[in-house]
Amino acid sequence: MGRAYNGLFARRPYAIPSRAPPDGGRLQRFSPSLPGCHSQGETEDEAIENIKIAIREYLEVLAALTAERFRETGIKEVMVTL
Repeated sequence: MGRAYNGLFARRPYAIPSRAPPDGGRLQRFSPSLPGCHSQGETEDEAIENIKIAIREYLEVLAALTAERFRETGIKEVMVTL
């Protein structure tokens, strides 16, 4: 896992609104701050656990892609604390 996953993105809350499916199917959850990050579940608890997994996997991929891009371009990163 890259720095982005372990630091910046992992230590913040993610809003996970729900969408009731029109056909009465599985409850859907998504993260508006992570485009394309969606999940679902039979129950509220299952939908929340599944979106947590989806967010974690999304961030792992994002971190890997970011690290690869930094290597390719020579970009450096700095940590700034407020």
